[in-house]
Amino acid sequence: GEIMKKIIIIFAILTIALGGLAFLYNTQNKYDDEVLISFQNEVYHLTMGSFDKLEHIDFVTKKNEKMSGVSFRNVLDRFKIDSDFSEVTLSSFDGKSMSYDSDEIFSSVLVKYVENKRTYLKIVFPKDKFEQRWLKYIKTVELK
Repeated sequence: GEIMKKIIIIFAILTIALGGLAFLYNTQNKYDDEVLISFQNEVYHLTMGSFDKLEHIDFVTKKNEKMSGVSFRNVLDRFKIDSDFSEVTLSSFDGKSMSYDSDEIFSSVLVKYVENKRTYLKIVFPKDKFEQRWLKYIKTVELK
C-alpha cells in the first residue's frame, strides 16, 4: 500500500522532470533551424524555409554522388551581400570551423540534409574529390 503510493509518486515526478528536460532540449536554441550570416556589422537569418525558396542546382560530386543545393553566391544575393570580403569562416553546431578565401567559396554549394530528425546545411565543393573542405552542421557564416 504505502510503499506502492510512494513509488507511483516518485515515478510521476521523474516522468514530469524527463518531459521538461526533453522540452528544454528541443527548444534550447531558437536559431537551430537557421544559419546566421554576419557581414559588416549586420546579421542575416537564413531559415530553412527561405533556403528552400532559393534557386537550386543539381550537381554530381567527384565521387559520383548526385546532390541538389544552392550556390553560395545565390545565398549572398538573397541578402544583397556584395563580394566585398576576402575570407569566409563557417562554424558548425559540433564546434568545427573552416575558413575559405573568396575565390574558393564561390565554387561551393550549400546542401540541406536531415540527420537525427533535425535539418542542417552543409557546404559542398563539387570538385573536391576527398571532401576535405566540406563542413556539416553549419551554424554561422562570417564574411570578413
